[in-house]
Amino acid sequence: MTHNGSMRAKDIAIVSVAMTLAALAAHGFTQELGDAERAKMIGQPAPELNVSGWTNTDGKELSSADLKGKVVVLDFYSYGCSECMAAVPRDNAIYAKYKSQGFVFIGVHLTFDPNAHEALLMESKFHDRVMKTQPFQFPACDDKLPFSDSHSTNAIFHVTMMPTVIVIGRNGKIVCYDPPDLEKAIKSALGG
Repeated sequence: MTHNGSMRAKDIAIVSVAMTLAALAAHGFTQELGDAERAKMIGQPAPELNVSGWTNTDGKELSSADLKGKVVVLDFYSYGCSECMAAVPRDNAIYAKYKSQGFVFIGVHLTFDPNAHEALLMESKFHDRVMKTQPFQFPACDDKLPFSDSHSTNAIFHVTMMPTVIVIGRNGKIVCYDPPDLEKAIKSALGG
């Protein structure tokens, strides 16, 4: 500290680096906790979805009854996630290929801060661009609560990053998270 109480540039840089490292460590810690919690979810009944704003469902909200006895893939995404959007053609193809076999693919859009006007504008622009270039052909919905809310759909499924893909078996139990070969996991869950 200087005599007038202000921090020198070097001190500010050190504090800034320390805060960044703490944030990264916290994220890694959160990710590790998420991995541990996801491991516990395998073989357990899938929680209820707390979602709204369904698209590609003929105006109907999909319920647990609609999903009963079907293999379900939940794909947690955001329009601003380039990796998520790059997967849309694959997801469309998988949905088209297996939808007649008791399979449902659901995109779950994660909401980060519904009160942040700038974030909503950016999401809206991404949404418009994505829908023009590679529209979703599978059912999609919005998480009712922001990503940070402990009661959000992403939280109850222990989603800590995007994209996250979850396969749910016909028995309603979680089969796996982020399978290395999604189509192989779907075929296996379908009994093929």
